[in-house]
Amino acid sequence: MHTPEKDAEFMAKIRRHNSTEWASPQVWPDSGSRLFAARALGLTPSPPRPRQLPPEPASPWLPWAVVAIGLLVRHACSLHPYSGEHSPPQYGDYEAHRHWMELTLHLPLAQWYTYQTNYWGLDYPPLMAYVEKLLGLVSHWYDPDSVALDASRGYEGHRAFMRFSVLLIDALVAVSAFVALAWKLERSPKRRALLIALCLLAPAPILVDHGHFQYNCLPLGLTLWSALFVQDRPYLASFLFTLALHTKQTALYYAPAVFCELLGWTQFKIKRIAGLGAVVLLTTLLIWLPLLQAGAALPALRRCFPVARGVFEDKVGNAWYAAQVFLRARDRWSQPTLIKLAALFTCLACFVPCGLRCRRLLRKGDRSLPNVLQSLHVSALAFFLFSYHVHEKGILVPLYPLLPLSLVEREYVAAFSLLATFTLLPLLHYEGLGLAYGAAQLLYALAVSCEDAPAYALAAFACLVPLHAVPWLFPPPARYPDLYPALVALAGAAGFGLAYVLVAWRMARPGTYRRRKVA
Repeated sequence: MHTPEKDAEFMAKIRRHNSTEWASPQVWPDSGSRLFAARALGLTPSPPRPRQLPPEPASPWLPWAVVAIGLLVRHACSLHPYSGEHSPPQYGDYEAHRHWMELTLHLPLAQWYTYQTNYWGLDYPPLMAYVEKLLGLVSHWYDPDSVALDASRGYEGHRAFMRFSVLLIDALVAVSAFVALAWKLERSPKRRALLIALCLLAPAPILVDHGHFQYNCLPLGLTLWSALFVQDRPYLASFLFTLALHTKQTALYYAPAVFCELLGWTQFKIKRIAGLGAVVLLTTLLIWLPLLQAGAALPALRRCFPVARGVFEDKVGNAWYAAQVFLRARDRWSQPTLIKLAALFTCLACFVPCGLRCRRLLRKGDRSLPNVLQSLHVSALAFFLFSYHVHEKGILVPLYPLLPLSLVEREYVAAFSLLATFTLLPLLHYEGLGLAYGAAQLLYALAVSCEDAPAYALAAFACLVPLHAVPWLFPPPARYPDLYPALVALAGAAGFGLAYVLVAWRMARPGTYRRRKVA
């Protein structure tokens, strides 16, 4: 029983000795509560705790080592065949870009979009045409025969130059954008390195640009730079996105999201709206001015928006191909009707979630970078599913802004990336890129599983592996030679449709990433 005398004697003894004897086993059971109070008052020291060594910090050079690995993987993929290699008379996209270098180098600007359009006529926006001309000048200096007008058709002797041009543009624009986004989203070198690895080792961008051969890294990389500056430098963001629009018309997939993000920033203030409008109009005018002076603006617009080509290109995993398989949409409805339906469904699918996002921004909602990237993703995915004249390679457009979220939404990003690459398999197999496809998918799966492996993504990869053997084990019937490419496209349509529903639902909820911790 406690008494004032006992307590006073206890406190005096503590002050007199001030030692660790009160932590001995003989004292602790009887005087535990009073000893705890004494330590709290600082009258006796606490028993020593085992020392824990801090974790060894990752090297600041680790992210740059990962960048070097990503560039090396791109170079390794470029050693495989490209689109249309040794396949006269039309060849493929490799020949298309080489031919455009030839046209823009030798012909006056007035003929760029009208010269022999039956053989890979130029159908990219003006800024990409200027880039082709610049590359043509370098190619002419490197190998004059490679861009000789008409005489160089099918020329394949400067493969190293063509491959290096893609690698250089990718490193300067897209890879640098991924690195900048990783620096903005993550703090530690280890987390930055992991995010950069997941971005740079995504198989689809590597296989399309460095295997099949295209320059998607330029417009999509410019869009990522635009997303990076939307919050802090909206005028610079609008300028960069305008450049992306004039590099490849598929950048239009992002337009609703960018418009809503910038409109939310303006808060309907006239000065801000006028400033953004001036940036877009002046940039567009400068790009189109040479074509306007040459009288080539209208032919360029017709070539950039070829509505006569149909609602989709070959077997693509979107809603229109599924509608063709099950409803015979192209047979039932005329082309003008399909154009109107595509426009209607596309506007609804992209402006509803992006409009809700804009409404929250106008109410001072969350303007975090992950939400900006998600908005770009859902807008591009809506275009891929419902817009007019979509290629299977167009899946890169919704994939690019999703990759920087690889640590925030790891399961979803990994599964979407694996599915996107799987839908490209028929094209890649046809072009002799089957080995590159398998190696890239496996490398990405290893990168995903290197830390805190998401079970759903690995399960998706495990399910994809046996599917690749089905065409060899069970050849398609002679009546349906394209059965398996059609099934791949339909599987992609179902998967991407489900992905759209998921991300659109998340966009409808405020603060999707507000509570997520970003290291």
